[in-house]
Amino acid sequence: FEQDWPATLKAHNALIADMLALFGHVANTSGIILDAKLDSHHLGAAITGVLPQLIEYMGQARATASGIAASGSLNPQTLPRLLTLISNIETYTGHLDKSLKAVYADNAAAGAYLNEANDRYKQSLASMLDMLQRQIINSNPISISSDNVFNISTDAISASYQFYSKLIEKLDQLLLDRNQLANHYLSVTVISSLLVVLIVIYLLIGLSLS
Repeated sequence: FEQDWPATLKAHNALIADMLALFGHVANTSGIILDAKLDSHHLGAAITGVLPQLIEYMGQARATASGIAASGSLNPQTLPRLLTLISNIETYTGHLDKSLKAVYADNAAAGAYLNEANDRYKQSLASMLDMLQRQIINSNPISISSDNVFNISTDAISASYQFYSKLIEKLDQLLLDRNQLANHYLSVTVISSLLVVLIVIYLLIGLSLS
């Protein structure tokens, strides 16, 4: 059947916008980004806002660049769009790097856990941006195939999703450990309070018998 691509793209973009809005709602109502701990605060911000938006811009750049490669040339409509998407990718990459630096500075163990996936994401994204710049924007005529554009971009997006999964795992572990620690402190506090009550009762009994 014949696909109505403009309508499909519009529906896709609306769905993504709703998903990103949901991430924002979760961030605002869960208290994740209000966490007083620096590592979990910045991980929460990366998970609920920065990285999902970055991946969305990467997906849009993949679609735009693949279409340009298929046509073999840029035009006055596609060039500004691709340049804007690249600028957005670089902006959100900077936001993510800033958050990660804060996480690594506050929690070296978290940094060690995330390093491998972070390096893979960075290398793949660098390859994608290099391809867009050299083989799409600065190439005339454009000789790279649409399939190659799609594959290089997909590799970067996949690495970003894998890194996203690692961020979630680390944040989940941090919150779980802190919850257990909080429960431990609560138990100690309750026991200490009970001991104080028992001592007071003992002293009152002693006074009443004296």
